[in-house]
Amino acid sequence: MLRYNGGYPEPDAFVLGKGRRKEEHIVFCFFPLREPCLGKVNVKTSDDLSRWPLHCAWDDLQSDLRKVYRTKLDPPLLPIGTDGLSNYICIVLTGAKTGAVVFLDYKTAKPWPLAPSFPSFLASLRKRARKDHLEGMRDGPPEFLAVNRDDYHAKHVGRTANGRQFFLTTPFVPEMPGQAGNEFVALFLFDRRGKLIEAKIDQFGPRRTMDEEKRRAVYEARLRELGKVRFQRIEVEPFCVKRFRTRFGLIPRPPEEEGEEWAVEFHLGNFMAFYKPWASGDYDT
Repeated sequence: MLRYNGGYPEPDAFVLGKGRRKEEHIVFCFFPLREPCLGKVNVKTSDDLSRWPLHCAWDDLQSDLRKVYRTKLDPPLLPIGTDGLSNYICIVLTGAKTGAVVFLDYKTAKPWPLAPSFPSFLASLRKRARKDHLEGMRDGPPEFLAVNRDDYHAKHVGRTANGRQFFLTTPFVPEMPGQAGNEFVALFLFDRRGKLIEAKIDQFGPRRTMDEEKRRAVYEARLRELGKVRFQRIEVEPFCVKRFRTRFGLIPRPPEEEGEEWAVEFHLGNFMAFYKPWASGDYDT
């Protein structure tokens, strides 16, 4: 790793082995080694991952283990590369399997064995059999996206005591000429892996005439019914549900003109728009 300082292996495909259904993944890149004093490097596109320093990947993984998974890895792992879809390729740092290479699943924080050593992992890489890896999916919708918790539209996102993820928000139809508008309170519940399992949506009518106190009371009641929660980043699949004869959800939008990219927009209201890299957790308003 010191010799090549990151980069792309060729060939680059590997198969997860026993204990999991066989899935082909790729080494999208290995992380370069840079002096920590050079500071943080922001990842705004998938190509930026190839310049993302190993120490930043380490810091990001430790943060996720504390804030998202609320667990520790035993033994600890050093993330040395990625498949470009937020999963890490890691080296075991201590214990009987020191030096072994594992695949760390971002959805479960569970490591899957790949090879007993880094040289043997490199030797096991093969040509791709699939044609739908990251490069082939750059222009398609994401399988998942992250939503960072903030004090604005994503103030009430996080996990419940039983590990479910949630997103509580206030969708709306804006008032426009010939359209009175409509206001809602929506609570979306997801399983641990980010799949939507329930949507609770309440309607309150046009903003101009709605009972604001009633909407606030419903919002606070939805929050209380979650029980003990931890407000934090969530990682969920795009979804769409139909209520009150309209669509709600994190809905993918394909490019409308040449040169545009896929987006995922929150509806109703379209007050949050997500773009690649989908794991960034950031959104535009």
